[in-house]
Amino acid sequence: MDRIHWTRIKSSLLKYGKDISKEMKQKLTDGNKKATGSLIRSIKPYLEQDDNKYFLYLEMNKYGEYVDSGRRPGSRWPPREAIRQWIRDKNIRSQYKEEQLAFLIQRKIGVRGVEPYKFIHLWYDKMDKLNDMIEDSAKEDLENNINELIKEYNRQ
Repeated sequence: MDRIHWTRIKSSLLKYGKDISKEMKQKLTDGNKKATGSLIRSIKPYLEQDDNKYFLYLEMNKYGEYVDSGRRPGSRWPPREAIRQWIRDKNIRSQYKEEQLAFLIQRKIGVRGVEPYKFIHLWYDKMDKLNDMIEDSAKEDLENNINELIKEYNRQ
């Protein structure tokens, strides 16, 4: 046996990432934060490995940070093209032309801001659950690795 195998830890990390991502997506859906579904589809956990270390990450569209943190009143105006796309995606009809409506929305967001819709915190809120999962998985992995070493030793 050349190295220790952390298969249970790896699957626990992936399970945590998938479960929490699912909760994040559901929170966005429940909060009606789905224009095109692009943000929801972009939320994905992924795992990187470096020797015997695993790193669990979450990726999503940059836009997710703005949904989560909102926008302060008086801050920089959002890009108009993004708002125009949102108007098209939502199929909004107005007495104003699309460009005019986009400007009005852009100005309102810049002046009044946008309330945050917190959902990223879910990734961090359940770290106790992840710690418990890793602890249990590490015990199983160590036991399996020790058993493999004993088997290998007995074969010699």
